[in-house]
Amino acid sequence: MGIITLLLMIPLEAKATGNISISPTSGQAGAIVDVTVQLEDTFMTVDVFFDTNNNGDWDEGEPGNSVTQWFTKTRKTSLYVPDGIDPGTYNIIAQTSDDRTAFGLNYTYTAKYTVIK
Repeated sequence: MGIITLLLMIPLEAKATGNISISPTSGQAGAIVDVTVQLEDTFMTVDVFFDTNNNGDWDEGEPGNSVTQWFTKTRKTSLYVPDGIDPGTYNIIAQTSDDRTAFGLNYTYTAKYTVIK
C-alpha cells in the first residue's frame, strides 16, 4: 500500500493593517521629522524615507532609514527634511517587505509633510 501526498494550493489574501504618523506635519527645510509606524507583524523591516520627487520609490539621495525592531509592532525613526527643497507637500513613505515567505507581502503607508518657506 503506497502513501499518496496531496498538495493543496490555497490562495492567500493579505490585508495590510497598520498606519504611519509623523510629527510635526510641516516645517522648513533642514527640520527633523519623527516617524512612527504601527504594524500587526512584529518581525517586518520597514524602509522609511522622505520622497523628494513624490514618485513612490526610495531613490538615491533621499533621506531614509531601514528600521527593524523585533518583538514590537511599533517602529520609530527620524528623518531630516532635505536642505534646499522647494516649499510644497511631499510624501513620507513607510514600505514593508516580508521576505521570510514565498508570498513576498509588501505594504506601503504614506503621510503628507508640507515644507514651508
